[in-house]
Amino acid sequence: MNNKRAVELSMNFLVMIIISIAVLTMAIVFSKNLFTSAEEIRLDIDRETNERIESLLDDGSRVVIPFTRKEVRRGDLGIFGVGVLNVVDKTNFTMIVSLDSVFNNDKEDITTEARDNYITIVSANDPVEIDINEKHKFSFGVDMAKKAPSGTYLLDVKVLRENVSTTIPDVFLPYGESAVYKIFVTVP
Repeated sequence: MNNKRAVELSMNFLVMIIISIAVLTMAIVFSKNLFTSAEEIRLDIDRETNERIESLLDDGSRVVIPFTRKEVRRGDLGIFGVGVLNVVDKTNFTMIVSLDSVFNNDKEDITTEARDNYITIVSANDPVEIDINEKHKFSFGVDMAKKAPSGTYLLDVKVLRENVSTTIPDVFLPYGESAVYKIFVTVP
């Protein structure tokens, strides 16, 4: 009788171990899929934007944003592309995107409320080294919350290049024809 209990106990223990391993494996697979899909949102710009950036950079502009106005629905992610042509020495470039102001359809300023609740700017701010006369495409996303009010969201885009003439590391200067470029996002 004791042997039967011992076998039953070890069988229960074995079943629990197998179930635990299965649950752990499913959790790992779920986590991997979650992070992989987040990685896939890498803010790839579409073919049309890519071609437009190439065309505008071929004209000799240092910084180009082919589409400065875009409609982004609540709960969606709008992706923007920014092209850079380096005409100075080989150096690091970065892009900073920030919310400037927000006006609802009644023309009321709701910037503070929107900054905290309605909009998330998705961007990699890591510096990218660009050779002289080389082009690079930055991208960023504007993720609108499902509860975002209708209106116009103004964004500031700054393209900066590292100042190589100073001994202080990580000093960046504005680059391009303008220190700040404006993007208009409309939420219908």
